[in-house]
Amino acid sequence: MLINSFTSVPYFNEDKQEWFVVADVDIARYLRRNGKYDQDRLNDTLEYALKEDAEFAKHQPLILEPDSPLTDISTDLWQRHKHHLPVLIRHPKDKQHLLGILTASDLM
Repeated sequence: MLINSFTSVPYFNEDKQEWFVVADVDIARYLRRNGKYDQDRLNDTLEYALKEDAEFAKHQPLILEPDSPLTDISTDLWQRHKHHLPVLIRHPKDKQHLLGILTASDLM
């Protein structure tokens, strides 16, 4: 996440067949249980962490397809930018296939 300056990670929930976004702050909180760094949790997958930690925040992302007009993004861009939530670009025929991530800074 840090190498690519991502502040959130997209996650596809197989059971619900939908995308969620997990913020970096929630991942950091998970790794620092009770205010102390938990070395054992570094080996946990995101899927495991989401199932184990009921407080793990999962945000509903705006999901668009490649041919969506930019006006579809601008309607709630300020709210998304405020919470550092990206827009997910999904394949038109395969909802599990993510084509890209669009952040507010990409539109500046």
